[in-house]
Amino acid sequence: AFSRVSAGQNFVPTNASDAGWNWGILRKCNILVQNYKRPQISETIKNSYAVEAYFFRAWFYLDKVQTFGDVPYISKALDNTSEELFGPRQPRKQVMDSVLRDIDKAIEYLPATWSTGGRVNKYVALALKSRLCLYEGTYRKYHNLGDFEKYLNQCVDASTQLMTSGKFSLYKTGNTASDYKTLFVSKDLSTNPEIIFSR
Repeated sequence: AFSRVSAGQNFVPTNASDAGWNWGILRKCNILVQNYKRPQISETIKNSYAVEAYFFRAWFYLDKVQTFGDVPYISKALDNTSEELFGPRQPRKQVMDSVLRDIDKAIEYLPATWSTGGRVNKYVALALKSRLCLYEGTYRKYHNLGDFEKYLNQCVDASTQLMTSGKFSLYKTGNTASDYKTLFVSKDLSTNPEIIFSR
């Protein structure tokens, strides 16, 4: 992927959205988490949508912490009079502990597969957990923040569950010259055994 930073073309943002300070996805996730029990439908259907919101909230906050460090942690739907709109940033450790709770909830309740494609499942959540725990564990270790072992151990655990699930394997047809390239030029990767999530 093209990186403006490494290419020396980065610029100072002139507005909040250019800086990545967009919180619309979080609002949608929080509205769903706050209201998912209200419809008169089966608990299974309600819960399936709620845990997807937990997954996306975890992913959202991982991105914000990677970009900004300490950020405001908001776990409820706000309106234009909410005091939290002007609240302080919470320490990254506190935010990432909340992210870990969200992704664990997603892993616990997301199904292994859906009848329709293009939705996150338990394995996608395990992959995200592995990634966020590796990031946070190494960040804490190399910035001397302490408490890094918890994250690194959970990274290993999530990665092990993913690798030993038997659901994924390296894509290989025996043609080593083209197998790797195929991952980047195929229009449809839904049947590729190496892909954890495709849309």
